[in-house]
Amino acid sequence: MFTQRRLLTTLRFALDADAVAVEERRFGASRSYRVPYESIPDRPAVVTVASARRLVVAVVLGLLTAVTGALAARGEDVERHAPFVWGALTALAGLWYWASRKSYVVFGEGTWALVLFRDRPSVQATEAFIAELLERRQRYLAERYGRGPERTGDATGAADPGSHDRRGGDPQYPH
Repeated sequence: MFTQRRLLTTLRFALDADAVAVEERRFGASRSYRVPYESIPDRPAVVTVASARRLVVAVVLGLLTAVTGALAARGEDVERHAPFVWGALTALAGLWYWASRKSYVVFGEGTWALVLFRDRPSVQATEAFIAELLERRQRYLAERYGRGPERTGDATGAADPGSHDRRGGDPQYPH
């Protein structure tokens, strides 16, 4: 069982024999579903999103800080502490923006998607879970369909000389 939390969201993942069981709990709502191993692609996509509005607020406050600082430096009639106040507000807005950033690891193919937080509880813990997930997936596919660790190539990850796939293989992230 792998658990991730972010604010009021809790995600629990369990690696079953033929699928990943997911339980999502959000404030006032919850749902459970299963993502079959056949629907999980070989490589995830990493997506980072952030609030554009918070970025705009930080940039506008930064501009106000720069303008009041420049006017104060030229000796213009500006409140003495105005650049410092705007600078503090800019720093707070920058932190507010940074806190809105979310990074996800997305395994999506077909109608199913498996979405994990990239940094909850830590990047290393998430990567360890993904490695275990991919290993379990490969074992399941080999048992069920007779496929080895790669769709093309041998167990070492090298491309089959007779195939049209000339990229070679990466044992950590198979094609």
